Amino acid sequence: MNGIPVTVEPPTDASRLYPRYKNSIGILTLESVLPGICSHGVNIDGTLMLDFDENRRLTYVELIAPMSAWKGKSAVAQPLGRPGDIRLAETLSGQIDHDWPVMVTKDVQRDMARISFGDAGFNRAVSLSDKASALLKDDKLTGFWFSFAR
Repeated sequence: MNGIPVTVEPPTDASRLYPRYKNSIGILTLESVLPGICSHGVNIDGTLMLDFDENRRLTYVELIAPMSAWKGKSAVAQPLGRPGDIRLAETLSGQIDHDWPVMVTKDVQRDMARISFGDAGFNRAVSLSDKASALLKDDKLTGFWFSFAR
């Protein structure tokens, strides 16, 4: 397991992603306010779906796991990172499936959480909005951080 190969590009409005939790169905999304057509997708263990537009930019993330299944943790710090877009590597296209385990840890005191997959570690972050960041290990996407704090 090593993560999804990506590149980081300057930020665009289409790739600013914001968290939204649909409590009635137990689905978390990180979504753009601008609709787009998703031409490429990555499915991780049937739990986490990443959608990329025709320009290979990440525009939608869907986590199918009720909040009650997320693991509690004392602290999930907001990672520091510059704003940017996550772009799927040119070597990948279409629909891709990985059977990596997906883990969600939450900080209930500060309404923050982290989604991990692949190597599960990260050494840099890319800000997708003031409420969400992509977590990378070198040039591979390995997770997301998000906040519901108001």
